[in-house]
Amino acid sequence: MRKSFSLETVLVVLSALALMIALLAPSSTGTAFASENDAPAKTPDQLAAEAQEAYMKTLVEEGSKLESRSTSGVVSDAAGLYFEKGVTGVAIKANAGASLAGTTVSVADTNTSKSIAAMGCVNNAAAANGLTVGPSIDIYAKGTGTAGTITNMGAVYVGLPASFIGGSSYSAIVVAPGGSTTVLPATLTPDGKSVVFDLNGLTGTARTASQLLVSICRK
Repeated sequence: MRKSFSLETVLVVLSALALMIALLAPSSTGTAFASENDAPAKTPDQLAAEAQEAYMKTLVEEGSKLESRSTSGVVSDAAGLYFEKGVTGVAIKANAGASLAGTTVSVADTNTSKSIAAMGCVNNAAAANGLTVGPSIDIYAKGTGTAGTITNMGAVYVGLPASFIGGSSYSAIVVAPGGSTTVLPATLTPDGKSVVFDLNGLTGTARTASQLLVSICRK
């Protein structure tokens, strides 16, 4: 006599079989995990190269921000990386009749710890002219021929930090390599948030230098 099975029994058996199949089937997650672990480990040089590439990408993104290469609505004519944080933007304009198309600049904050000799020149000039020294920046020019110098640069706009707004007058003390120091008059922009000075006031080798230190000063 054939034994009969209830519907409940059949369902239990089928469920058990399905569970066994699921447990015995190869796991895609496990396979992928094994594949990842089987991949050759990256060498220290590869890891260092990747870290350097990521750092450079971040550096370029930071130095290319519009707020760093402009101030008071004026945008710099010079391409490059603007890293300054002690002022609220820098805009370098081409000299009349010239172009900065072939010039790349780097702009960065500086101080007495980074530029001991040049800041010594700044402090001496400030003391002689009754000026208070404010934020200071380095401007580096790169390019071929005169494009690699400040020769084609004219007006330079520098955004004032809030703590340095309110002076009765402003100046820019400019130091070229070798210690040549010039005090240039600086004018407030109409919004009162930036000053502008003209590099045409420089003479001799300072006008053809590839690097300048600029300190914004006030009375």
